[in-house]
This record gives sequence, C-alpha cells and structure tokens, in this order.
Amino acid sequence: MRKTVIIILQIICVFGCSKQNDLEENFINSENDCWVIYSQNQPNYSFWRFNKNKTSDNLLRNENGNLENFNTDGDLIIGPKKWKVSSDSILTWGMHKYDVIDANKNVIVLMAEEKETHEQFHLFLIKENKLTLRKGAYYFEQKRLKNQEKYISK
Repeated sequence: MRKTVIIILQIICVFGCSKQNDLEENFINSENDCWVIYSQNQPNYSFWRFNKNKTSDNLLRNENGNLENFNTDGDLIIGPKKWKVSSDSILTWGMHKYDVIDANKNVIVLMAEEKETHEQFHLFLIKENKLTLRKGAYYFEQKRLKNQEKYISK
C-alpha cells in the first residue's frame, strides 16, 4: 500500500510539475497574432511576440505592412528577450519585472515602477492579428485636435 501511494505521488509530481504555468499560457502567441504593448507613460506602442520557448521577439511593420522580427537595430539589441511568470504572478521580461494585474487570452495588464521616482505605471498588452493595420498615436492626436467639439462633455 505504501509503495502504491509513493508511485501515485511520483506520477502526480511528474505530470503536475511539467505542466506549464497557466498564467504563462496567456502570454504565448500563435503564428497569426502578436501583442501590441501600450504604456501609460508613452503615446507610442510596440509589437511583441511571446514564444513557447520563453523568448520574446520585438516586431516591426515593414514597408509592405507585414510584421517581421526586429531584434537588432545596429548596435542596439532589442530582443529576443527571455521571459517567465513566477507562481506569485511576477513577469520577468529581460531585465525588468512586472506584476501581472490581470490576464486572459486577449488582454494582459502589467504594473511596473519607475526606479528613480518610484512612480507606478501600467502596461497594457492587447492581442492583435498580425495582418490588422493599427492606427498610430498621431492619428488619434490629430483626430482629437480636429474634432474638439466631439470631446466636450455636456
């Protein structure tokens, strides 16, 4: 009986420990999608793909509108970055650590802190189809400037 219990515990350990963190599964992209990352601190956004092998690739739209890997820009290495999510919901992504506030298959909300000011800010990861063209921050800035009357509360 004792031997049977030990075997069952070993089986549970093998299958339980090999299962990927459920939270991490939300980050992993398929071939047809990527994360568009928005920050409270910056008007622009960037494109990233989180891979099953725990690396992430920075993506950039080429002249044809397709997303391609953009991991290096001259001497600047942008990716691939290693990533992992701990059991207490802390995303380690490259040299940075973020609290995972909420996550599902389409949206992830992260919280970080500025090292110098200790001001907290949020990053928003929105899953997008790679073929969908996004309107840039400039579009929304100009829309607001040209149509100010639409933004007046009555």
